[in-house]
Amino acid sequence: SRSLFFVTMRNLTYLLLASAAWGADPRSAAKRSVAITSGGDLQPSHVTKDAGELLHLSESTAPHVEAPVASASYQWTWLYFALTSIVAMVAYSSRGKREEGTAKMSSATSCFSKMEIDQAIENPDSAFGEAQRSKVSHLVLFLVVAVLLNYSDRANISVAIVKMKDDYAWSLTQQGFVMGSYLYGYALSGIIGGYLSDRLGGADVLLVGAIGWSVFTVLTPVAAAINIPVLVICRILMGLFEGFCFPAVHALIGAHVPHNWVSSVTACVTGASYVGTALTMWVTPVMIDLWGSWHIAFSVFGFLGLGWCVAWRQFSAGLVVAEPLRKEEQSKPTKAHQPKPDVKAALTTLFASKASVGVYAYLYNFFAYSYLLYMCLSWVPTQLTSRYGVSFSNLGFLAMLPYATQTIAGVAAGYGADIMLQQWKMRPQVVRNIMQIGAMLGSAVGLAGYVALSPTLAAGVFFLCVALSCSALSVAGMSVFHHHIAPTHAALLFGVANTVGTVAGMISVPLTGLMESSTVTASWPFFICVGQCIAASVLWGCFASVDRIV
Repeated sequence: SRSLFFVTMRNLTYLLLASAAWGADPRSAAKRSVAITSGGDLQPSHVTKDAGELLHLSESTAPHVEAPVASASYQWTWLYFALTSIVAMVAYSSRGKREEGTAKMSSATSCFSKMEIDQAIENPDSAFGEAQRSKVSHLVLFLVVAVLLNYSDRANISVAIVKMKDDYAWSLTQQGFVMGSYLYGYALSGIIGGYLSDRLGGADVLLVGAIGWSVFTVLTPVAAAINIPVLVICRILMGLFEGFCFPAVHALIGAHVPHNWVSSVTACVTGASYVGTALTMWVTPVMIDLWGSWHIAFSVFGFLGLGWCVAWRQFSAGLVVAEPLRKEEQSKPTKAHQPKPDVKAALTTLFASKASVGVYAYLYNFFAYSYLLYMCLSWVPTQLTSRYGVSFSNLGFLAMLPYATQTIAGVAAGYGADIMLQQWKMRPQVVRNIMQIGAMLGSAVGLAGYVALSPTLAAGVFFLCVALSCSALSVAGMSVFHHHIAPTHAALLFGVANTVGTVAGMISVPLTGLMESSTVTASWPFFICVGQCIAASVLWGCFASVDRIV
C-alpha cells in the first residue's frame, strides 16, 4: 500500500503540473499581459512585445477556434499518469483478493452479525458493545467520506463551468446539457446498483463505483479539450459509476447498523452530500484562482477519491463476514428474520398491490426533492453571478452558505427523529410525516420567497438557505422510508427511487437552462418546484405509510 501511495502522489503532482501548463492558453496569456501593460506599473519591453504578438494571434484566430487547444504532449502526460494510477489501483485490488482468505480469518473476531449488533446495543457497556460501536463508527466515517467525494465530483463542474464557458464559448443551453449529462448514466445504474448491493453486499459495489467515478472525474478536462460530445460521454460514464454509491451505502447501513441508529446514521451520510456540495462550492473557486486553471478542480477531487478506495479496500475486508452471516440469519424462519423473497415477487408486491399507492407517494416525493436539489446544485452559482452580479472570487462562500445550513438542518433532523422515537415514544408514522411534510412545504416557502421577495443579494441567499435547509428534513422522512416498508430490499427500493430522482434531474437541469436564457421565463423553474413540493406534501400526508410491505 505504501508503493501505491507514492505512485498516486507522484502522478497527482505531475498531473497538477500538466494542468497548470495546459491552462495557459494564448488568449488568456494575452489578456493578462495587456492588463499589466495598461496599468502603468510593470511595462518591461519584452512583456509588451509578447503581449502584442499574442493578442494579434488571438484576435486573428478567434473566429476559427472554438476553444483553447492543449498541446499533444500535455494531453498524453495527463492520460499517461491517470492510466498508471488506475493500473496501480487494479494491481493493489487484485493483491487484496489473493489475501482475502487471511483477511476473513482476521476479521472474524472484529465483525459481527446483525443479531449480535442489536444485542450489543442492549448492553452497550460491555466490551463487545464498545467494540461494535467503534466498528460502526468507523463504517459511518468511511460512508460519510464516500458520499462527500461523490457529491464533490458531481458539483465541481457547476463552479468550474463559470470559467469553462469562457474558454469554450458555450451557450446557456450547452452549459445545462453538459452539467446534466452525468444524470443519464446515473439513471441507468441506480436499480442495478441496488440489486447488486442486495445480492453481493454493498462493500464491493461501493468500491467499484468509487474507482469508476474518480477516474472519469480526473479525465474530465481531457474530454473537455476534445469536444462537447466526448465530454458528455465522459460525464455519462462518471454518472454510471456514481449511481452505485447510495444503493451500496444503504445496503451497508441495513446490514451493519442497529435499527435504532438508522435515522441518525442516514442523517450523517445524507448530510455528507450537503457537506460535499458546500465544500466544493467554497473550495473550487479558491483552487481555480490560486492555480490559475479550472482543471485543478477535477484533478484534486478525483485523486482524493482514488485515495479513499485504497483505505476502503483495507477496511472493508473486515465487513465481508457480516453480510453472509446476516443472510444466514434471514434464512431461518424466525420472527426477527423472515426468508428473503425473490426480487420479482418483491417488486410485484411493492408496485402492484393495494399498498403500492404509498410507494408511489414516496417515489413522487423523491422526484420533487431531486428536481429541486439538482436545479439548485447546477444553477445556483450561475444565478448568483447573473442575477446579483457576484464576482467569481466571492462566489464560493455565497454559494456554500445554503448547503452549509442544509447540512446542519439535516443532521439535526436525523438526531431529532431518533429522540422523538426513542425518548418521546412517538409513533414512526407521525415522526416521518412531520419531517417529510415539513421538508416539502418549507422548501416551497423558501423558493417562493426567493422569486418574489429577494431583490437584494442578502435576501436571495437567505431564501435559498431556507429552501435547502427545509429540504434537509427529508433525511428523517423519505430517506429512511425504504428501511420501514422493505427492510430486506432497502437497497433495491432506494435504487428505484434514486433512478426516479435522477430522471427529475435530467429534466430539471437542461429545462432550467432553457428557461434561464429568456427573461420572460427565468423565474418559471422556481414556480415549477414550488408546485411540485406542495403536491408532494399532500400525497405523502394522504398515502405514505411506514407499515412493512415486504
